[in-house]
Order: sequence, then C-alpha cells, then structure tokens
Amino acid sequence: MASKKFAKNNTKKVVDWVKKWRIKNPEKANHYSRECARRRRLECLYHYGGKVPRCVCCGENEINFLVLDHKNNDGAKHRKLVGTGTSMFLWVKRNNFPNMFQVLCHNCNMAKGFYGICPHKKR
Repeated sequence: MASKKFAKNNTKKVVDWVKKWRIKNPEKANHYSRECARRRRLECLYHYGGKVPRCVCCGENEINFLVLDHKNNDGAKHRKLVGTGTSMFLWVKRNNFPNMFQVLCHNCNMAKGFYGICPHKKR
C-alpha cells in the first residue's frame, strides 16, 4: 500500500524511473507490455463471451480467432476516437464494459464489415 501512496504522490519521479528502466531493459519491458495487452484482451473477451468465449454467430471458441465487434457497426468511427488494439481494450475496461460490443470470430467480423451481414445469418 505504501508504494501506491508513494506513486500517487510522486508521479513524475515514478514516470522518470519507468522510462529509464524501459531503456535499460527493453526485452523485459516489451514482454511486460505484451503480457499486459494479452491479459486486457482476454479480460474483455471473457466479460462479453462468458466462461467459454465464443463467436455469437458461428460458435467458434478458439480464443486466438475471437475479436470484439461493435454491435451497431460504428467501429470505424469509434476506433478513430479511442484507437485500436490495446487502446480499445483499455477504453472498454475504463468505461465499465459498455453494452456496445459482442464477441465474433475474425471471419464473421470481416464478413459483417464487408457485406453487412455474415453468411451464417443468411441461412
């Protein structure tokens, strides 16, 4: 708890220390960044997809194939505001997981984007 209090009261010192550490330890810094991004992505997928996240369209459950989809097809506009990838997942978490997302696989997401509807929905 003392370290959180110190960080809160000494933001500039902490930021400077982190910058220096990242320069001295680029491999570790990259590893931590990737791991943090991975955890954030998984947290979002599990929030919207439940215990076993799966595509709401086709049922695909391979976690590496799953993405967050903007339900209202306003993803391009939203990404311009908040960014993509890690930035998007951070925004989702900071905004208490708004009900504007769903889990889709890459195929269904791309089909929805290109054709307006996934071929699975046409059947």
